[in-house]
Amino acid sequence: MSVLHNLYLVARWGNEEEGPNGKDTMYLVASTSYLEASRVVDAELIKLPHQNVAPRSNWICLLGTADVKAHIEGILKGPFYDLSGLSGARSAWTKEHNGKRWKAI
Repeated sequence: MSVLHNLYLVARWGNEEEGPNGKDTMYLVASTSYLEASRVVDAELIKLPHQNVAPRSNWICLLGTADVKAHIEGILKGPFYDLSGLSGARSAWTKEHNGKRWKAI
């Protein structure tokens, strides 16, 4: 029997070493909802040092769904540190309609 889970990227702004403006503390999470994904990550963040950053998630992005044979739920990877938004070092593209070309943003 397969189980359908959403895959989320959940981030806390910054990290303990660099502060709130440093690289974000991120987790890849399989969950049934974004609320559950944030709850799971918040439970992990409270265990990490947090004098310089808040022990709660600030940003969640739905990446897609996974139809898997094994029951996976919870944190798949993390914490890892990167920027959760676009920056000059990233490339991203957008396409408004199927007939349009991809446009770099």
